Amino acid sequence: MMSSRSATLPKTDPGDFGWRLRGNPISVLPDKSFELAAANPDSSFLKPYCLDVATLQSCLQCGACTATCDLATEEGLFPRQQVTFVRLGLQDRLAADQNIWHCYGCTECSTRCPSGAKPASIMSALRQFATDRYAYPRVLARVVNNRRSFWLVYVATAAFLVAMISATGAFSPGPGPLRYAGMLPDSALIPVFSVLTVLPLIAIAVGAARAWRAWYESSLWTTRPRIFGRSMQRAVAEILAHRKLATCNERRLRPWAHRAVLFAFLGLAVISGVMALLLLAGRPYPLSMGNPLKVLSNVFAALLIGGTGYFLLLRIADAARGNRSTFFDWAFLVNVLLAGVTGVATEVLRAADVRAWAYPVYFVHLVIVLALVVTLPYTKLAHAVYRLLAVAGREYEVLLATEPSLAEHVPSHWASNGTAPGLVSTRHIGQAGLQLVEASPVTPEHLLGMGHEELAAYADDEIATAYYTLRDEAEPRGEGSYYPNIKRLSGSAFEREKDRREIRALVGQPDKTEWQAWYEEAAEQPCTWWLENHLVARHALTTCLSCGMCTSVCPAAEHYEEYDPRCIVDAALSGDEDRLVDLLKSDIIWYCAQCGSCNSRCPEQNDIMGLVGSLRCLAQLKGYHVESVRGRQQYAGRHLWAANLWNRAVSLYFRNGDPAAHPDFGPRYARWQAELEEQFIRVGGQPDMDGTFAGRKVTPETLAELRSCIRAGGALFLWDKIEEHAAADAATLGLDLDQYYDKVRTEG
Repeated sequence: MMSSRSATLPKTDPGDFGWRLRGNPISVLPDKSFELAAANPDSSFLKPYCLDVATLQSCLQCGACTATCDLATEEGLFPRQQVTFVRLGLQDRLAADQNIWHCYGCTECSTRCPSGAKPASIMSALRQFATDRYAYPRVLARVVNNRRSFWLVYVATAAFLVAMISATGAFSPGPGPLRYAGMLPDSALIPVFSVLTVLPLIAIAVGAARAWRAWYESSLWTTRPRIFGRSMQRAVAEILAHRKLATCNERRLRPWAHRAVLFAFLGLAVISGVMALLLLAGRPYPLSMGNPLKVLSNVFAALLIGGTGYFLLLRIADAARGNRSTFFDWAFLVNVLLAGVTGVATEVLRAADVRAWAYPVYFVHLVIVLALVVTLPYTKLAHAVYRLLAVAGREYEVLLATEPSLAEHVPSHWASNGTAPGLVSTRHIGQAGLQLVEASPVTPEHLLGMGHEELAAYADDEIATAYYTLRDEAEPRGEGSYYPNIKRLSGSAFEREKDRREIRALVGQPDKTEWQAWYEEAAEQPCTWWLENHLVARHALTTCLSCGMCTSVCPAAEHYEEYDPRCIVDAALSGDEDRLVDLLKSDIIWYCAQCGSCNSRCPEQNDIMGLVGSLRCLAQLKGYHVESVRGRQQYAGRHLWAANLWNRAVSLYFRNGDPAAHPDFGPRYARWQAELEEQFIRVGGQPDMDGTFAGRKVTPETLAELRSCIRAGGALFLWDKIEEHAAADAATLGLDLDQYYDKVRTEG
């Protein structure tokens, strides 16, 4: 029987889980697919180019592919980023992604992928997808790369050659020495093939211009010729040397086979051009077998056959293991191999005077070669052009940044955002800085567009006044005020520079807090002293049995083979200074996710999680954290969480999220972003409005109270040491603080 109390309870909406805000029920939003994104993500666009696109669903976003790739840097986080973009359906973003052309397809990422997502296949498919986007005309690209229509190219080519032979030559050898010019005279063959070579070159030039505009939002034809020429020289040297491809450890013969095909293709193209000129000049043909041009052509033909044969054997072996290649790959390799084989066969048949087979084989050879030439803008030959252009583009950025008097030459999208003419500004291009310097009055808006080096010219009070003027600029909204500049300030160089100076001034004040004085002493003491005196570390360990329970239940230890909480405890208990220093310089202490599983299962109730946190603090205090990738990332973390606490009284600013800028989180992050504004409205928690609810701008009194607590705990001294060590590490790496911040924020 229902009690009278329960009978009086108000009925709630089925979506009401009993949560309350100011006495009002908060309903949970209806559930949506975990694959939801603002752009309605759909990865099916890649299906025509990739047989393994379904494996995307198994991607864990673990980053093993990026960690494996020797070419992945802060400038190119492939292939994890690209795999996520595919899952989000960001077709335009991927088509304009220059980084896909810096991948050489060594397949190491697929070999090391723990979930079998095959990122190498995805990267290869993206290059074909982008090629189709750039292609001119695009309808021809669809015909060439479609297994159902590709044969039309060969039918059309064969019909064209039949018409030429009917008009100018003969279908069977006549009496006398066997000469292929009797089938198709050189006077007809050379001009026609020359024209049919120029047309694809024009088409690939149009495709290259489209690619450049997609990458840089500017015209290829507006580049500075002298600098672009030097960029192309560097790019050609790099590609011909195969320096990057040689760094791949998977299938060591692959770089050599690639060299063989590339140099053979280029060599045969050059020899064909030279022979055409000699024939037009009246030079007798065919050449003797001992002629240097003939010897070279045979060497190149052997390299072409050997290289393409190797790649075909690899694909056959991969197919046997379930890793099938696309028609796009197979068709090109088979065509190149047949071009080499039929070319050698025509020479052998002519030398042996096998009249019955000579002309038919020569005809097939011409069909294949002509098909390769006219389809150049739509096959892997186009990939070579786009890769060359991508490498040249990166070199162009670097060279452009070092040239003087660039104001009139810099494309608009490379200019500093938010900087009016006549202001001091810096825009980093590649690894160098572009500076346009003139004198002019400076406003807060102008300072927001500057980097650390430019801001160094301004006094502390100028920067602080400008910062707080922007931060407190308000617009009325509802019953409160909206602060439009909070998102723009968060994480900017302007905010980082303001915080650095502000905190340095507070740390240097004579009225040091007790904890700051303690941290200053700890910074000068051995690591073993810290473990004996730091409050958390001192109480973290009681009696360790070395049972391994902490390691057995640790999710991080399961994911990272080298991570072992028990070994961290053992190092802490060892009293060995060198061993502790090695631990603090490694990535190991940063693998812990602070989930607390080790604490809850420890039979001796040790605080392993607290110990790891204490060691992290010590590493940053001593500067050992800059010796590891994950340790260096704490500089970015200090300007994320700490800056938000210091300036906004919250740990995170929630409107800074962008699925495209944070690929690690994948489609689930996209769902969060898609629902974010709806959630803000539902709970009344906009992060850039007045109030004290989570994420909102607090009153000056509340912020001042929080800052006094942070200072009292000694955190400011630790933040200052992190800043000091980051500046020293940046100087060692030859970077300024802006470049260093971008490096540590994106690497790993």
